[in-house]
Amino acid sequence: MASSMMPGKVHTASFKASAGTATTLTLDAAGPGGTICQGDAGGPVLNTNGELVALNSRSWQGGCLGTDPAETRTGAVAVRTDDLRDWILQTRALATGWKTETLVQAGDTLHQGIRLAGGDWTGFTDVQTKAGDIGGIRNAATAGINGDTHVLAISKDARLFHTVRKADGTWGTFGDVGAVAGRLSNLTQVSAVSIGNDLHVVAVADGRIFHTIRNTTGHWTNWGDVAAAVGSPTGPITSVSMAGAGNDAHIVIATDNGTRQYHAIRNGNGTWSPLGDLKDVLGVVTATSLSAAAVDGELQLAVTTADNKALHTVRRTDRTWAATTRLDLQGVPGTPDAIAITGTL
Repeated sequence: MASSMMPGKVHTASFKASAGTATTLTLDAAGPGGTICQGDAGGPVLNTNGELVALNSRSWQGGCLGTDPAETRTGAVAVRTDDLRDWILQTRALATGWKTETLVQAGDTLHQGIRLAGGDWTGFTDVQTKAGDIGGIRNAATAGINGDTHVLAISKDARLFHTVRKADGTWGTFGDVGAVAGRLSNLTQVSAVSIGNDLHVVAVADGRIFHTIRNTTGHWTNWGDVAAAVGSPTGPITSVSMAGAGNDAHIVIATDNGTRQYHAIRNGNGTWSPLGDLKDVLGVVTATSLSAAAVDGELQLAVTTADNKALHTVRRTDRTWAATTRLDLQGVPGTPDAIAITGTL
C-alpha cells in the first residue's frame, strides 16, 4: 500500500485491456503494482510501442492510500484518444518552433498540412474551403514570413491568387494578384520566397520567368522579366521554385519535360552560381513539380514524380545533400500532382 499521496517518482504499471467501447477502455492489472489511484486521473496509457492510446479516467482504487481496506478491486477505466490525434497535432502546430508548411495538389484541389519539428505530420485540409473557391487550382506555391504562411495559387483559368494563413491558424481570402501587379498570359508555374519581410514571387508565363515583390505593407510591384537570371538549362523550363536562406536565393528547376532537374544560387551580392545537376541527389526521375524551402538554415526540396511519388531531401548547411525519402501523404485523396513547402517559426 502506498504511504504518500505525492510520491517522489513516476508510478508505472502494466495493464491489459479486458473490454472497450467507442470511447473507453477497461483496464485490469497485468503485474505487481497495477492500481490506478487518486491523483492518477489524466495520466497517459501507452501501448507496447510507447504510443498514447488513452488517458486515465476513474478506478476502483483497491489498495490505494485512504481507500476502504475491504475494497479489493484494482480495475480502471480510461478514455480513448483514438480520435484526438489530429487535434493534438493541430494544437502542436500552433506552438512556437520550426515547422514545415506543405501544400499538396491533387487534381484541381489544394491541400495544406504541416510537418512538425519532431517529424510528425498533421492531416491535410482543402485550402479552398478556408480561403475561398477560385474555381480549381492548377499550380501553387507557399512562403513563410513572421509565422504567417503565404499561399500563391494559379486558378484553372490561369489567374494568380494570393492568401495568408496566419500563425494562429486563421485564413485570409484569396486576392487576385494580376489586379495589382499586372496580367501575365499563359501562366503555368509559380514560386515564392521570403527575403526579410518581403514576399518574392516568380512565375513562368509564355516560356519566360517573371518576378514581383509584395512588401510588408501589402503593396505589389509590377511584374518584371528576369528570365536571364536563371542561366541556360538544357531545355524548356517545366517547373521552378525558389527558397531564401539568409541573403541568398536558391532556385531549383525542372527542364526537358521534367526529366532533368537543376539547382543554382543567387548570392546576396547579386551573382549567381552555375546550375548544378540533381541526378545524383534525386536519382533518375521525371518531376511533375518541385518546391524548395529554407527551414532552420537548411534547404529542403520536395518533388512529385510521374510515377505518382512525392520525394523529399535536404541540402545541409555544409552544402551536402541528405538521402532522398518518399513522403506518406496521409489524408490526400488521389495521386499527388504537385507539391509546395515552406518553413515557419
